[in-house]
Amino acid sequence: MIWPAAAGRVVDSWHVLGMRGTGSHDITVEGQFVPASDSLDLFAGAPSVAGPNFVAPVLHILAHMAAVAVGVAQGALDEVVTLARGGKKRVFARASLAESPVFHVHLGRAEMDVAAARALVRATSEEFWAACVADPAAVPAIVPRLSAMLAWVVETCTRVVDACYRAGGAGVARDASPLQRRFRDMHTLSQHAVAAEGFLGQVGALRLEQPAGFWS
Repeated sequence: MIWPAAAGRVVDSWHVLGMRGTGSHDITVEGQFVPASDSLDLFAGAPSVAGPNFVAPVLHILAHMAAVAVGVAQGALDEVVTLARGGKKRVFARASLAESPVFHVHLGRAEMDVAAARALVRATSEEFWAACVADPAAVPAIVPRLSAMLAWVVETCTRVVDACYRAGGAGVARDASPLQRRFRDMHTLSQHAVAAEGFLGQVGALRLEQPAGFWS
């Protein structure tokens, strides 16, 4: 439902682990009448404004969130590389990060994970956008893979951020560390309902030619 901003009140409730900059506070509205003409079905409503941006607008958020996850993971990767190039050596370690074959393996895996996540976001988003532009009726068939894409990307990027955080040692636990902030942001993002691993089940069900509901 849509109403004048002045009719609502923002409740200062967004005190969280990460993603603090989104300002996702609660809103209260009391005694405000909203006519039917100012209401819409967020998931299945027909757009009244022309253009691909307004075809299933709530679904565009899935691609946006996946892009954020990739950005957070890339930032963590860049930060740990900066640490390693700066001579970072963990206490009790035999070699610095830059000289450690084990770290090389972890870093290489993280690089490939981020590259794969970015490629999947781009490919799925381009398919979704093409349908919004040329064939809106085809959008529902893409939704299961779009949802599964976000779940997999968040899962993969969380793994990358965790690996970077562990490699950074105790120093990255400090508030001043960019890696600490990215760790908090990634784990907060991973808790979002639309990033839950259950959405992967839709693709699995379709692969087996089984019914794929909103949640499998």
